[in-house]
Amino acid sequence: MTAIWYDIRYGVRMLIKKPCFTAVIVLTLALGIGANAAVFSFLDRVILRPLPVKKARELVKLARQYQWHRDNGSLEITEDWFAYPLYVSYRDQSQVFSGLIAYTLFGRSPMSNCSDLSVGNEAEQIASMSVSSNYFSVLGIKPVIGRFFLPEEETGHGVQFVTVISHRLWRRYFDGEPTALGKTISLNNHILTVVGVAPPEFTGTVAAINPGVYVPLGTLAQMNDFPLDHLDVDLLGRFKPGVNRAQAEARLLALAEQMSRDKPSITYINIPISDGSRGTNPWSGDDHFWVVTTLSLFQVPPMLILLVACANVANILLARGIMRQKEIAIRRAMGASRRHIIRQLLVESSLLALLSGACGALIAHWLTTTIRALFPFTQQLDVPVGTDGRILCLTLLGSLGLVFIFGLAPALRVSRPNVMRVLKEGAGAVTLFARRFSLRNILVVIQVAISVIVLSFGVLCLLSLHALRVADPGYDAKRVLAVSVNLKEDSPINIDISQFFTNLKERMTSLPGVQTASLVGSIPLSMESYHNRTVASHIEDFQIPADKQGINWTFDMVGPGYFQTLGVPLLRGRDFSVQDDPGAPKVMIVNELMAQHFWPGQDPIGKRVNVGGGMREVVGVVKAVKLRTIRDKPEPLSFWPLTQPMMLDGKPFPPDGKRCLLIRTQGDPHPIVSFLRGELESAGLTPATYKIGTLAERASELLNIQRTITGLLSAIAAVGLLFVATGIAGLVAYDVNQRTREIGIRMALGARLKDVLQFVLRKGAILTCVGLILGLGLSCIPLWILTRLVPILSYIDEYCLYGVHMWDPLTYFCVVLLVSLIMLAAGYIPASRAARIDPMEALRCE
Repeated sequence: MTAIWYDIRYGVRMLIKKPCFTAVIVLTLALGIGANAAVFSFLDRVILRPLPVKKARELVKLARQYQWHRDNGSLEITEDWFAYPLYVSYRDQSQVFSGLIAYTLFGRSPMSNCSDLSVGNEAEQIASMSVSSNYFSVLGIKPVIGRFFLPEEETGHGVQFVTVISHRLWRRYFDGEPTALGKTISLNNHILTVVGVAPPEFTGTVAAINPGVYVPLGTLAQMNDFPLDHLDVDLLGRFKPGVNRAQAEARLLALAEQMSRDKPSITYINIPISDGSRGTNPWSGDDHFWVVTTLSLFQVPPMLILLVACANVANILLARGIMRQKEIAIRRAMGASRRHIIRQLLVESSLLALLSGACGALIAHWLTTTIRALFPFTQQLDVPVGTDGRILCLTLLGSLGLVFIFGLAPALRVSRPNVMRVLKEGAGAVTLFARRFSLRNILVVIQVAISVIVLSFGVLCLLSLHALRVADPGYDAKRVLAVSVNLKEDSPINIDISQFFTNLKERMTSLPGVQTASLVGSIPLSMESYHNRTVASHIEDFQIPADKQGINWTFDMVGPGYFQTLGVPLLRGRDFSVQDDPGAPKVMIVNELMAQHFWPGQDPIGKRVNVGGGMREVVGVVKAVKLRTIRDKPEPLSFWPLTQPMMLDGKPFPPDGKRCLLIRTQGDPHPIVSFLRGELESAGLTPATYKIGTLAERASELLNIQRTITGLLSAIAAVGLLFVATGIAGLVAYDVNQRTREIGIRMALGARLKDVLQFVLRKGAILTCVGLILGLGLSCIPLWILTRLVPILSYIDEYCLYGVHMWDPLTYFCVVLLVSLIMLAAGYIPASRAARIDPMEALRCE
């Protein structure tokens, strides 16, 4: 123990003695470690981390599989949410759960999970969740102050609106004072009374989402002015002792069938139960797959950069070890064993690892803080500012392991010098040793190869983002202004929403500079964009397969003038008009893809389809354009007039509270925004309750995640190039230092400046070429094999790239050119210094 303590003190002295050496290694490793810790924090919270509750492994989550029968057709559907009455039945009658909770995220509109919070004169957007009264008790959560919800507050009969706020909000708005109890806050224009504060470690039960406000389910129903029984909720529970999964699924299925007897359109198949230790996720289907795939793949570049950093550190340790050959030879001559030398060198590496890990944690803290500041959509994510204790421990352990591994090879190599030759020949032995030693060259090649891989993906993402920005949706999105409002939920006044928007549309079309305007069910190219789906049981002149009772049918609800406002060409037939009212025959317009799919080579005008509760006749064909996102390809789609609303499962469709307005202008649409705001606010709306922007701006919002990924990947690639450039420069500088005498002799014998530059740069150029070839090979060949062995990698093109292929040759040409120029520049500085060496001084110093 005394010997180790001596090694630690000696190692500290050596690191202090060489501050530049210490700083370079610590900064190099800290950048690699910090980037990995920051990215892993996101991955951990979204995919890996269990809920911060007692006995999280006991939690199970429920889903439901059922057949939906409509228009003599049926669809098999799997959903993660349940109607509130079914939750009550499971909670009170199933005899399966010791505790079952219900919850749902909500926001200022049906398409948003963000709510508008106001406390005094301050305001922000937060994630909000509505929960059952037993939510906190089943999870084993205790309030910091106050209480949680009462059973009567869940049902919402004759009680005031109450809320439990997060610990962060309590500290920010109420300074962590107990007097916060009884104070009021405004949430989506509703006043709520604070009755409790959640503990700081609790972040809800939805992965990656950290709610700031919790309200009872009954409160949410009253805020939205609809019956509690119409609320859809996610379910998590704990089994009673002795209950297994098969028994639970059978019992829950029986209750579901009993509850759905009055709904012949639904036939339950199963109530699957799965692990609920990580809660539920805010994404479903393809969105969840895309998020998990992207985050998993995004962890790879920081890991590669960390390998580059470690290779750089190993190179520096090798160079320093070579420079310390005389010191080590003297210690060996004085009786120090090789084991003692290796232990001393590894102690120094461990000290560097601890410093690097600590600095890496600070960099991770800065990175996550910066990401949250630069990209507002991450504010609602349950990602720590910095890293929590678990990530910090992993960071320190990982840095120790990495430096130990990459410090071991230099320690083993430099701990066995030829003592007699080093003591006899001094620097000459070092030069001879350095020439023969090839591990440094191998490490440089590895650095270049990895940088090529990371830079390739960075360039691909940059090209993809550029392609998304300039992509043509099929119409001019810059001159179409979109307005979305949900008056039923947010407006304190009682107003006929459909009539309000109709009048607003007429007023807007009378403004100078406005060409046309139209109502629409959802805004294209935005987060609010969606397509409705139903089943067509009969399609004229199209044979539905015998094994199917219907064909999936996709439609949007639009108003008259929609295609003219959007700028979509009408290819055949006519547009909708005000004459297409509820009393007129049901009509629809199809895009060219749907027409080609169902009626190839035929005229679709006049074709009739039994869909949406009756027969609809095709009256027009329009060009197929992008409407959901700029990334998605146009798909077969039909359009139904908003002037012919219908009943869907006993409810009006589209919902009365959902209307949007599109306005096309002759020039820049922004000058009419102030007039539009005045019209909306005169109806009692506030800026927090409506959204105005061009379709191009709405489409740009959908690129936030792509921008984040591209920006971070570009930063990682830049750091990797910096490491590699440093490695090349260090290698050339070291060679120049060790071969000063040789260079002097060459110049004394008549070598020109050009000859010296070529002589010095040759080694770096050869290593760069080898690294480029290896990097290109690793970028293409193994990835091509892996895409066939690991299916998830085959989705890189589909989910992560747009407008550019994973094997784009121009990308790899640009990468090769960029790396070559940077490596040439990195090696030129020490090479030019070598070319200016005075031959007499070089020979005299030897």
